[in-house]
Amino acid sequence: VGSEMCIRDRLYINEFMANNGSFVEDPDDPNNRFEDWLEIYNASPSPVDMGGMYLSDDLDDPTKWQIPVGVSILPGKYLIFWADNDEEQGNTHTSFKLNKENGEIGLFDIDAKRNMPVDTITYGEQSTDISCGRIKDGEDPWVLSSDATPGYANAFPLGTHAMIWTLSLSTDSHPLIKEMAGCVSAIERLDMLSDKWESACLVWGKPSGINFRIESGQSYIISLTSPCSFSF
Repeated sequence: VGSEMCIRDRLYINEFMANNGSFVEDPDDPNNRFEDWLEIYNASPSPVDMGGMYLSDDLDDPTKWQIPVGVSILPGKYLIFWADNDEEQGNTHTSFKLNKENGEIGLFDIDAKRNMPVDTITYGEQSTDISCGRIKDGEDPWVLSSDATPGYANAFPLGTHAMIWTLSLSTDSHPLIKEMAGCVSAIERLDMLSDKWESACLVWGKPSGINFRIESGQSYIISLTSPCSFSF
């Protein structure tokens, strides 16, 4: 039982697209619609039976949709779930859709394991046909990409959107409020305690610029959609 838990702990939400306008068709949809999707990656050396686990778009409701019996994922492979609220289309079609404005995705363990979170992500506004994925399979940080790879390995260049800037503020004892131009596509914060990137793919870029809070003593990755300049 312990080894099964460890194996499930090596499942990752690897990539998703919450605003699929024309990138990839749902193969099970009779009307050939472009539905949102999410990808799970199995980093373990063994196949994983996912039946009885849960996917949810609400981290406060971990048992929103139970993965049907018989759904499994091979070692080192990927499994696509269609977030289309069309369960009748097959075992990989969820009972919910992804919110393109902002949202959450959670993969949770079976009932016997008290539905503990296996992997989760919180995201911001998503652009049409742009995916949000881990820079490499199962690894942080996350990046935005116009070259999504559903069902295949992530190999996004660091700075898919022109370039990535990293900054660290450690001298100011108070949070700073900054305004940046519309060239910002994503901001991620490094959690100093866990050494993991969080608040992945928060798409804050707006034509008129937008205020956001930079906490002192934290490190950030800032993705730029185009070269631009700003000051701190």
